Amino acid sequence: MRAELIGLAALGAAAFAAPAMAFDDYGAEVSVATAVDLDSSESSDTFLSATSYIFGITYKDIPRAEAEFLSHASNVSVQTNTEADDPVFALELYGEHSYFLAASDGDVVVAKLGFFAQENMLFTLGLQREDIPNAGDEEDDTLEDVEIAMKWVPKLGKHFMNIEAEVVFIDDEDNNEAFGALAEFYFNQDFSVGASVGFSTFENDDNPAYGVGARYFVIPTASIELGFGYDPDFDDSGVLAAGLTLRF
Repeated sequence: MRAELIGLAALGAAAFAAPAMAFDDYGAEVSVATAVDLDSSESSDTFLSATSYIFGITYKDIPRAEAEFLSHASNVSVQTNTEADDPVFALELYGEHSYFLAASDGDVVVAKLGFFAQENMLFTLGLQREDIPNAGDEEDDTLEDVEIAMKWVPKLGKHFMNIEAEVVFIDDEDNNEAFGALAEFYFNQDFSVGASVGFSTFENDDNPAYGVGARYFVIPTASIELGFGYDPDFDDSGVLAAGLTLRF
């Protein structure tokens, strides 16, 4: 779905510079994940991504999974999967109070611009543009989805939470909308659990889709992830996903 790409990809501009860091705890990371359809017991997709942080990341006493966001770490990245025709290249830049991101796979371009309303609370406005070629003498179609999203990482005593929500206004003849929400709890720097829900106004999408997951940093520079997703409108048994991230 085109609405999924707008929630994952990002766009930026060099005018929004992140603060420089004197010492780097790590400067890059690579991730690999695979998803298995439990109904057929076959691997449905494999994902690979690589990210380079422009100024590196230095952090202390915050969740390792949120180090990029909480440190305002500008970066460039590339991601692909076995179902994609072309990789997605992205640029993500932070300012003290600003956020600007960009991504494209050659056919689809996504842009997001955001601002920090308060510490660790980001609001973004996103636009996804896709040109659809038509055969014959008909003019090409241009589809433009609009997304409004929020991400907030509050501190609760000695713990942190991550709360995200988004609504996507889909450019189709029925003016459909998609909604999503995510909540994660960080027990400490290394371990977190979370749950998500999503639904849309499409005619064949009558029930919400759900997801649960956990992430654990075995060592400060390596984490494992496990997640389960279930969409009752499209599958019977759900999808199980596992991933590994390495930082260096």
